[in-house]
Amino acid sequence: MYDPPAHAAVPSELGCAIAFPAYVPHEVAPVTRGVRHALTAWAVGPPFT
Repeated sequence: MYDPPAHAAVPSELGCAIAFPAYVPHEVAPVTRGVRHALTAWAVGPPFT
């Protein structure tokens, strides 16, 4: 079960992009105004150990 520490807010400036490895637990808040765009990409490299 994921038990996150204190939530960390990420800046949401216009044109802002955030990248992180998929193994990092994360969540997003509901969209209350406007539209959320998401881009998902995979990169190939050596396995994480």
